[in-house]
Amino acid sequence: MKKPQWAEQWTEDDRQASIFRGVALGGGAEKYGAGVNSDEAQDFLNALWQKFKATGIATPDVTWITESLPSEVEAWVDIELRSKFPAPNGRPVWIDTPDWRFHNGEPMLYLGCVVSDMRNTDETKSKRYVYLFEGKSRSDLGGHEVVYKMSIQDSNSVGSSHYG
Repeated sequence: MKKPQWAEQWTEDDRQASIFRGVALGGGAEKYGAGVNSDEAQDFLNALWQKFKATGIATPDVTWITESLPSEVEAWVDIELRSKFPAPNGRPVWIDTPDWRFHNGEPMLYLGCVVSDMRNTDETKSKRYVYLFEGKSRSDLGGHEVVYKMSIQDSNSVGSSHYG
């Protein structure tokens, strides 16, 4: 069976990174209610992959998918993610796929969720869940600038909308 063209262009590092992200981070992020599949998360995932490789703990391979994740990898991922996805008021309870927001390559602080009843244009009712996140950027004037972003999910539709 011939490999797809994209698979032929992958390096060994690409394959290992894909396994690491999919298996190790997928399960770990799920544990903390933190979706890491958005484009916003890519810089964070790349940095975490580089940090993991530098530890020399293990080399990702297909057994991570077909069998199980090595316990030392699971422990490392747990420690890393626990500190990276701050939620002082409790973890988000998503109604759809987790969709944590990122700013400047880092997960933002989860502040909370506001739920509102909506009447749609077709007169049906739904609930809208607005997940609010806060991040900081260095200001050109010195100090920091606060940035807010939202993920919005609706009980009658699939996916998330982003604001901010």
